Amino acid sequence: LAMDEELRASLSGLVGMIELVLDTRLTVQQQADLKLGRSSADDLLSAINNLLSVAKIEAGLFELDPIPFSLRDSLGYTMGVLALRARERNCKLVSHILEQATDALIGDPVVLRQIIGNLVEHALRRPGSGVVMLRVENAWDTAQTVELEFSVTRHDTDTPSLRTQGALPADERAESAHETLLTIATRLVEAAGGRLRVKSARGREEAVLFSIAF
Repeated sequence: LAMDEELRASLSGLVGMIELVLDTRLTVQQQADLKLGRSSADDLLSAINNLLSVAKIEAGLFELDPIPFSLRDSLGYTMGVLALRARERNCKLVSHILEQATDALIGDPVVLRQIIGNLVEHALRRPGSGVVMLRVENAWDTAQTVELEFSVTRHDTDTPSLRTQGALPADERAESAHETLLTIATRLVEAAGGRLRVKSARGREEAVLFSIAF
């Protein structure tokens, strides 16, 4: 666990430095190279975060770190990074946080971003092009508590038959990683006191929904 923490801190620093350099004057090729490097670093950081979280959950050491945060600000950067990955996979990422959704919260924004990241990545890893939407709304609220409902929906825009023909062993490995993201997200939601469910409609749409109280 200590080694994972060190790796996570180092990668976070690397991503931060890449962001700073991207804000300077660069050639088109330099920007493309740095964005690819940032995407790779983000992928590796996400994998380490997942491994660390699962290890802590299994060891009974997982704890939330509740702090005041802005829902919209917290998800803004995460969705920006994921939008880049969506474009690389010929998909469109849409974020729809309803106006009535409470913005000023006390909770663990790092865990929330990790859950959102896993579910969006889960949706993006399905073969073919499509639209992935994150929707956030209030499920219920009291004077001291609000439960937010999040949904990540994937709608395919190509023909299903074109996506399923000629499966290779590599596709099976990709599918295993695809399902692992959903499993880890489920465990994180449960550790945060929430619940997660999957709704698969006929045709080309899948929705994953979860609720957490803040």
